[in-house]
Amino acid sequence: MKINNNPSFPSARGQKLSGLCREITQNNIDRYAAISGDDNPLHINSDYAAKTKFGSTIAHGMLVLRLVEDMMLKNFGENWVGGGGLEVRFKQPAFPGDSLVAEGSIKNIRAHSDSKRVLCEVKVKKSTNDIVLSGTTWLIIRKE
Repeated sequence: MKINNNPSFPSARGQKLSGLCREITQNNIDRYAAISGDDNPLHINSDYAAKTKFGSTIAHGMLVLRLVEDMMLKNFGENWVGGGGLEVRFKQPAFPGDSLVAEGSIKNIRAHSDSKRVLCEVKVKKSTNDIVLSGTTWLIIRKE
């Protein structure tokens, strides 16, 4: 993803972030498993996963979380990379075929003498509006 260095990033309390959409596919899950080394059969073995409470393979949590990371990068660019953090809770799994939407808004902005701290509420939802994860992100924006 291209880093947004536009200084006109979201900056007002209550302002919505520019969201992102992504479809989860088994191919995405398999590729993530290969790259990360997380080859838990719940993610990549449909026969095994069919016998679990989920009834199907599920996406890795970090694959879903990547959507939040990408949304923050899209909105805040290098400020996110250089001083961002997050705390989220997974509410339910994402399955192959799910269309996910990451969205967020600015919850608070605290000004300091040389920077400001931006706190955002974020979530990832399915197209059914079921929440897959929710939480907060924060970043420090240094004054130039």
